[in-house]
Amino acid sequence: MSFWELSTGDSAVSTDKEFDAGGGDFEVLPKGTSVLCTVNDVAWKSVYQRDEKFVNVKWQVLKPEAYAGRVIFQKLFVSDNDPNTPPDKMPAKRDKHKKMLMAIDANGKGRLAKITSAPDDEELALALINSQAVLTLGVWDKDDGAGGKTPGGNWVQAVKPKSAPVTEVAKKAPPKRAVFADDLDDEVPF
Repeated sequence: MSFWELSTGDSAVSTDKEFDAGGGDFEVLPKGTSVLCTVNDVAWKSVYQRDEKFVNVKWQVLKPEAYAGRVIFQKLFVSDNDPNTPPDKMPAKRDKHKKMLMAIDANGKGRLAKITSAPDDEELALALINSQAVLTLGVWDKDDGAGGKTPGGNWVQAVKPKSAPVTEVAKKAPPKRAVFADDLDDEVPF
């Protein structure tokens, strides 16, 4: 059996220089949406090409079913400054992020609250992985290149106990189709 053998029995070996995996972009979840999530990964990360560190929490949506499997990344600047925040606002932001991390911990095993130093990656993982909470999401905007803004992604506004209600997703009604009989009254321009 070759490493390049596919599950279908075919071979991935090819001279094709292009491959499209499909998929596409996920739509941003609406502002104010509440979703039940579990922590899949948590660790310290550094801001790209900078020294500032933050706690990176990777959440996976469990409910509602319409959003199940979606991933939400949360950056918590609990010790260093967020380079996108003005220096005079950073102490308040850091305090909010510490409170958010404690809320996540309280919804989990409560282990982080028992240590007095900055937790390392192992302590973060032991305390938070598989913890569940209901997250209320916000939407951040990005420039659309034409001077306007478009939804860029979701951010975590609030953390609540896993027993908190989640957003029920309304099914979209099928598009209204024109009825042929409505077209019979139109004047034909010939």
